Amino acid sequence: MMKYFSIFILTVALALASCSKDSTNPSDNNNTGTNAAVVKSDKEDFTIKIGMGLYDKSYEVTAIEFNSGTSDGYGMLITFKGNGVASYNLDLYDNSITIVKNLVTHYSVPGSGKINITKYGAVGQTIEGTFTGQFLNPVDGTTFTVTSASFKATRLQDKGDDPDNSEYSFMEVKLTTVSGGSLNYSDNKLVGTATYDEDDGMLIIGVNSRPEDTKVFGLAIAIYGYGMEKTNNQSIDFNDDSDMTLVFLYNGNPHNFYGTAVMTKFAQKVGDEFEISGSGEFFSMLTDSKVGDIQSFKIKVKRTKE
Repeated sequence: MMKYFSIFILTVALALASCSKDSTNPSDNNNTGTNAAVVKSDKEDFTIKIGMGLYDKSYEVTAIEFNSGTSDGYGMLITFKGNGVASYNLDLYDNSITIVKNLVTHYSVPGSGKINITKYGAVGQTIEGTFTGQFLNPVDGTTFTVTSASFKATRLQDKGDDPDNSEYSFMEVKLTTVSGGSLNYSDNKLVGTATYDEDDGMLIIGVNSRPEDTKVFGLAIAIYGYGMEKTNNQSIDFNDDSDMTLVFLYNGNPHNFYGTAVMTKFAQKVGDEFEISGSGEFFSMLTDSKVGDIQSFKIKVKRTKE
């Protein structure tokens, strides 16, 4: 479902931004082992070794994410309607697969294949299955066909009902693009997550637009890094030499952000709110060319459990 698309793409983008540039491509090891997906296609074969899934009670959908965790920019998102052993025909909405290769997104073609769930374990156990299908890059129209694929992912805790108003996140973005476009966006009922590791100082914050919002597609902000102090009103620099990274998702595509921000509120404990505002430029991760300027952004996200 599109509910999980922005978060999935940000996870892959953050892995690319935070890992070394000399990592190799995904392994061609054909043993799925634990938490892995092995994909064979008419263009190339690849393995993605990190897999996690959960069941969303609100939408009655299972979402499984695979992320190589390295700078190769490979990842996969599988969603299907249900939480048990079954076979699902690929369609446009509930039963679909998104594959990212080198940060290029490919979508499953409805009716071109199936998702077969062969095991649906309890929380802490595994979700396993196979799939086939054709995948399309909507930008240039190229396709590839998965002839066989197997996957195994650890099942995480089920996601509950939608949050009440006090748990929603906020995002505001004002930007212009080099091609003459502009966006003035604000929404205070978004899904976000924010964690801070007290031991190593790792901060991860993410918030994305609502999938049902027809006025904007694939808009999200993710912030990742070390070294933040637990104080309010501290400055943040986002550049190549900084310990902090901001990935900006615009029209479903990941971008590097370069600029400055101020953390006006640091969430001291779970349930408290992070508040960050700033401005800068954003560049395509694929071409490294400038896409536009963010005149201002602001996010408010409550700290959640790690």
